[in-house]
Amino acid sequence: LFEPEDLQLLSGSPNRRRNFLDRFLAQIYPSFQLALSRYNKALKQRNNLLKSDNFSKIELFPWDLMLAEYGSEIISKRCEFIKLLNSKIKNIYVEISGVKDSIKIQYLGDNVSKSEILAILSENVERDKILGYTSFGPHKHDIQFIFNGKPAQNVASRGENRSLVLALKFIETDILAELTEKRPIVLLDDVFSELDNERQKLLTRHFSKYQTIITSTNDIQVDECKITSLS
Repeated sequence: LFEPEDLQLLSGSPNRRRNFLDRFLAQIYPSFQLALSRYNKALKQRNNLLKSDNFSKIELFPWDLMLAEYGSEIISKRCEFIKLLNSKIKNIYVEISGVKDSIKIQYLGDNVSKSEILAILSENVERDKILGYTSFGPHKHDIQFIFNGKPAQNVASRGENRSLVLALKFIETDILAELTEKRPIVLLDDVFSELDNERQKLLTRHFSKYQTIITSTNDIQVDECKITSLS
C-alpha cells in the first residue's frame, strides 16, 4: 500500500521512520514483533517508575534487563535491514526515476550490545529521573536519507522525494514476494501526482509483475502493463 501520507517519511517525525522499519521487520520476523512488544511494555513500566516520587535502582533493574535484551535485538535487526535497503535502493531508484542519483540510508543510533545498553541505562538513572522518561534506547533512534551527499529532506524535490519513498515501497514488496513466495496485491493511492509522464511509465513498468490497483484523480501514463479495469 502506498498512500500520500507515506510522503512524510523523509520530513516527518523520527517516530514515523521508526514505524516504517519496525512494521516491515515485523512482517518478516515474527520474533521481532514479540521483541518490540515486550520492549515497549518494559519501557512503559520503567517510565512510570521514573515519574514516581520514590523508587530504587533495584525496582528499575528488571525493566532495565528487558530493555537491554529486547532493545539489542531491535537495533540489530534494524541495522541489518538498513544494509539490505542500501544494497537495493540505488538500482531501484534509477529504475523508477531514470536518474542516477546517489542514495544512502543511515541508521542514527549505535548498534550496541545487551551489556552496553544495560550499563548506559544504569548510568542515566539520575538524568532520566529528572526528565521523567528513558532517554536512551531504540525508541529514540532515527534514520536519515542521504541524497547526493546531503540530507534528502533539505535538497530533494517533491518529485524526487516521491520517487525515493516509492523505491522503498518497491523493495518492501519485492522482499515480501521473495520470502512468502506469493505475489502481493499492490495498492497505489494517488501515487502519480507530481510525477512526469516518463516517471509514470517507469513506475508502472516496475509494478507490472504484480497485480496492482491504482487510484488517481488525473490521467496517467501506463507502459508495458495489461490493464483489466480502469475507473
